[in-house]
Amino acid sequence: MKKSLSVILSVGLASSMVLAGCAKQEAKPAPAGDAPKSGEPVTVTLAGWGSSPEEQDLLKQTIREFESKHPNVKVKYEVIADQYMDVIKTRLIGGEGPDVFYLDAFEAPALIEKGVIEPLDSYVKPEFDVADFEEPLLNAFKIGGKTYGFPKDSSTLAMFYNKKHFEEAGITKPPTTWEELQDAAKKLTKTEGGKTVRFGFGVAPELARQMYMAQAFGGKVSDDKGNAAYASPEALKGLQLVVDLHNKDKSSGEPKEVGAGWGGEMFGQGKASIVFEGNWAIPFLNNNYKDLQYANRRAADGKRQKRHDGLHGCLRYEQSVQEKRSFLGADFVPDRQGRHENVD
Repeated sequence: MKKSLSVILSVGLASSMVLAGCAKQEAKPAPAGDAPKSGEPVTVTLAGWGSSPEEQDLLKQTIREFESKHPNVKVKYEVIADQYMDVIKTRLIGGEGPDVFYLDAFEAPALIEKGVIEPLDSYVKPEFDVADFEEPLLNAFKIGGKTYGFPKDSSTLAMFYNKKHFEEAGITKPPTTWEELQDAAKKLTKTEGGKTVRFGFGVAPELARQMYMAQAFGGKVSDDKGNAAYASPEALKGLQLVVDLHNKDKSSGEPKEVGAGWGGEMFGQGKASIVFEGNWAIPFLNNNYKDLQYANRRAADGKRQKRHDGLHGCLRYEQSVQEKRSFLGADFVPDRQGRHENVD
């Protein structure tokens, strides 16, 4: 994750893209003379969702290193812990959006098309090697040949499973089909005094984590015109399977149902035997639950249980204060060393 955190600042702040809310608004030009001269103090706001303490520490380290290279720049990091997109859209519509913020790749096209995000192409210097990024990741933030964002991180969501729980339940191998997952979740769920103290499957009811189920039977999140399509019969067929695990089988639960903040914590505390998480969960589990016996495997491709990849980018708000935009374009474009110094 270190490289991606470096990209947040070096690319996100430097090349400075952000994304905005729902209604298109024209950015107002800054009055003449408002752009700060080189060396004058500038504060740039970076907003993102919550993450593990390990990832937060890496981000803070990267911010400190960035600020040491640019002593006149102060990075204000804001964590939006809940209802991230709702908060971001509300703030942007009200003209109070952060200068730079995170965005899931699948959210990008609709927001870019609103015309509230600034293309970054003009900010990229020759020494900034765009070819360092894999083309599919870059294309997720491109429309009409223009680049509106650079990848912050990317990870395939894998199945994490508790080896001890599996052994106790007599399960010899991780499930590879939905039917096997459903059966395992039932066997792994544990109740005490009529209360569920451990769910077989820990689930997060959010689009980023359930999109693979909406697609399992040919469904789509949005149609070719950009309209929501996750209520189509094909999408609902896959999503209904997740709902049934929770409402009928009583074998899956959300982190909040057991007092956990996210799936990795729920899993580490032994309150879920199976979760789907990304590579960010590994250092969190290894550092905080050293006795945890777990393994992971890639979710199987196929009709009933599909592989799911998560891609997040860092984007720039079109109405970011003009004086900041001018400064960012001049001084924030990173060099190659700046992007790679935090690589593991």
